[in-house]
Amino acid sequence: MKKKLLLGFSVAVVGVAFWACGTGSVEALGDSDTNAQELFGYDPDALNTLVAAAKDSCAADSACVEAQQHAELIEIESSAAADSAAAGDSTVASSASVPASSAVAASSGAVAGSSAAVAGSSAAVAGSSTSTATSSAAIIVPTSSAAALGQPTCKASASEVDKGKSLTWTVGLIGATMTSWSWTFEGGGPSVETASGSKTATVTYNGPSGATKTTVVVGTSNGNKTAECYAQVNGAPITGCSCSVDASSSDLDVADGSASITWAVSGCAASGSTIESYTWDGGATGTSYTKKVTEKGEYSASVTVKSAEGSQKVVDCGSAKVKNSDDLQVTIEISGSSYPSAITVPNGGCIDVVGTWSNSGYSPTPHIQCERDPSGIIITYGGTEIGNSVGKNQGHCDSKSLGTISYTEESKTFFENICVELMSATSVNCKLVN
Repeated sequence: MKKKLLLGFSVAVVGVAFWACGTGSVEALGDSDTNAQELFGYDPDALNTLVAAAKDSCAADSACVEAQQHAELIEIESSAAADSAAAGDSTVASSASVPASSAVAASSGAVAGSSAAVAGSSAAVAGSSTSTATSSAAIIVPTSSAAALGQPTCKASASEVDKGKSLTWTVGLIGATMTSWSWTFEGGGPSVETASGSKTATVTYNGPSGATKTTVVVGTSNGNKTAECYAQVNGAPITGCSCSVDASSSDLDVADGSASITWAVSGCAASGSTIESYTWDGGATGTSYTKKVTEKGEYSASVTVKSAEGSQKVVDCGSAKVKNSDDLQVTIEISGSSYPSAITVPNGGCIDVVGTWSNSGYSPTPHIQCERDPSGIIITYGGTEIGNSVGKNQGHCDSKSLGTISYTEESKTFFENICVELMSATSVNCKLVN
């Protein structure tokens, strides 16, 4: 059975709902949690941060975990219970009931300033005429929620801006009522304490390039709170960058344990300045970056190029596909002097041609033919493309010749790792043909 847990907040009486299993493991918010999303829709990042912090705090607090595991159900049917609690009652009115076992001890979970107490103050729960909870809600107040109450966040309309252009900043706040805003912008204008009275502010940047800080002091029902946010201002543009997967990173296979992908960037230039640094999304620096991988999949990279003047540019360096031929290996087995029937090859699968050839008077030079994938097929052998039907209107994909099959009295491998990449299908039938 699943129970909906409620983080209770005072003042504005905001209920942040998220799902948890009866054992206490907590899942992320879902689309169905409309109450929380409507209340925090203006700042979903702040909500997600709060929920994550609450989960971590509760997991580290044995009292919270125990309370969560033993939580009973509570109903808050109207504002009467909240009004009664606000008047000083030690328990919620008859329309709500919570046994002591369902609450976190005040020392580990109480929220300062709460206007209602549940089960003899063993947990603080916000209450007012605007509070709501479903009949399946259990009240749990992790320690971290007290620290998060009333802390503003701010966010720019973009993470980067060109010099002379504008950004719009927006304040979000959890669990308190905002009453005033005082902004300070580095390198922008207006510069000091502007846009007072509004939770949004638009500023044009004419100052130096580089990271710029915005500070906003928010007057709230819990006192003044400060948030600091950052954006990148770019001046002289960085141009000419070329970045891609190095040619040495072709035919990547982790069947032997791992594979290494290398990306390289070149050609970057900064008008009136010099290139100062290259920082990859993996944290490495320099004009190339090598990533060791142990799982099949598609891997991408980007590099942030910065100039001495302070401008920066993020360059997309493309992706590389890594296979595991052990997972996707299929075999065409020859026996006698004829080719076998077609076999099914999964997308990304690789074919080995093995067996014996009994005709000493004839050495065929076969190629691979695969049935049509409407979006196209690419066939490679030894990392080199030998067949391609992408964008071609044909019923199948034929490869170039694989080589020669010679007479043998013992089983042997004739060809290996003939790999098939499908553009839309999940598998395809392939066979040897002359």
